[in-house]
Order: sequence, then structure tokens, then C-alpha cells
Amino acid sequence: MRIEEREAGSVRVRTVTHKELKEVPVVLQSTSIHVDRVPVYRFVDATFEPRQEGDTLIVPVFEYVPVTELRLMLKEEIHVKSTVTSQESVHQRRCSASMWLSNVG
Repeated sequence: MRIEEREAGSVRVRTVTHKELKEVPVVLQSTSIHVDRVPVYRFVDATFEPRQEGDTLIVPVFEYVPVTELRLMLKEEIHVKSTVTSQESVHQRRCSASMWLSNVG
């Protein structure tokens, strides 16, 4: 048996890397606040503290109003609702390869 080596051709490979900026929902956090003023106009016997209902903070606003007697009235409630969102921009790389065969001889 006889083994002979000879060059029959070559392979060429070309790689190209593409870099693009994409937004991916991940880490960056922001909070937005929405405020509604809700008229109540209800007489109350005493003041009370702000309260939390779910994701809404309710802040009571009181004022003394003259009647035949001075009475405490809940004038309005301020409803403060917060929403949290997350987002992060990342660089994404893609790589593609092209191959050519060339014959020698």
C-alpha cells in the first residue's frame, strides 16, 4: 500500500460580525405617578391618616367650614397610584460565516 499526499484545493472562511442596539425588557426601572383629586364633601367627626388601598395611596384633605356650628368636613381625597416598568438596552452581536472552496492545479 502506498500513501501519497497532495494539495487538492483550499477552503476560505470569511466571518462578519454585526453589532446592533436592541431594547430588551430587563433591568432599568422607572416609576410613573398618576394623581386624581376625588371630591368627597362629607362631614366627619375627626381627622384620619392617609391609607393604602392596593397600589393607590389615598391622602385625605380636610377643611373646617362654617355652618351654624364649625364642623370638620372631608373635602377631597388625593389618590396617588404608582406604576413600575423595567427596560434595558443591550448590544447584541451576530456572526455569519461564508466558505469558498478553491481548487489548486
